[in-house]
Amino acid sequence: MEKLNKELYSILCGQELTGWDSKPILDAMSPYYKNGNEEVKALIIKKVESLKVEPGVEFPTNYEQILKS
Repeated sequence: MEKLNKELYSILCGQELTGWDSKPILDAMSPYYKNGNEEVKALIIKKVESLKVEPGVEFPTNYEQILKS
């Protein structure tokens, strides 16, 4: 999860200037979600939910399906 957190930090820092887009975030999370156990999947869902409350960061309602694909 530390590697994923670093990837997300890099994505979010880059988006500060260009505006928020959930696609790169979901793209980074997807391999971890697909290959993770239930604990990892729950942590990723929790991370998305925490990002959703941040101003300007919007995720589609079907983000779990996107993570699985």
